Amino acid sequence: MPGTGAPAVAVVGLPGVAVVRTPDALLVLSREAAQDVKTVVDRLRAAGREELL
Repeated sequence: MPGTGAPAVAVVGLPGVAVVRTPDALLVLSREAAQDVKTVVDRLRAAGREELL
């Protein structure tokens, strides 16, 4: 994200990995675990961390 001040992210030698970066969070996961993102979202909500969603 140019101009955000966030550090660059490089992933090398990790096949099947997805990287999602927003201004305030970084998510790295295997493509096989993509369906588990809902679990992470549910846990963040339960912990009252709506600002990360």
